[in-house]
Amino acid sequence: FQHFLEQVSRAERADGSLLPESFKRTSSHFTFQFEDRFECGESKKVMYKQREDNVLALSIPLDKATNLEEIREYEERQNKKLKLEETKGAEEPKVVPNVPFQACLDSFAQEEVLDDFYSAAVMRKTAASRTVRFKSFPPYLVVYLRRYY
Repeated sequence: FQHFLEQVSRAERADGSLLPESFKRTSSHFTFQFEDRFECGESKKVMYKQREDNVLALSIPLDKATNLEEIREYEERQNKKLKLEETKGAEEPKVVPNVPFQACLDSFAQEEVLDDFYSAAVMRKTAASRTVRFKSFPPYLVVYLRRYY
């Protein structure tokens, strides 16, 4: 998606003289801002940072899968096959985690603990908590699920 937006932006810049003055760049329809809130664990002082993005990247919390028992059973069967070196027979389909989208959103909104945070208040590295919220919201939100499992 990033590549697509870059190509559209280049085409819009190249043909800029042909576009009406009221034209709003395509990438602006997807751009939004996050606000990160950091709270120092020792001093309890708070710092805010804003950042701009055009894709909401969500991690998939595998521990929230609705089919954890099926996954565990599948992995046990695969481990037994490897130990017995069985390659005969029909391959059974892989069991993939079934994680509700709401669990991904909840994981995004959850407070995160940072162990190696440099606090300007105490002038050293300490623990801190971080929460992320939307500062602005785009007309069109692109959601990307990180599938690293």
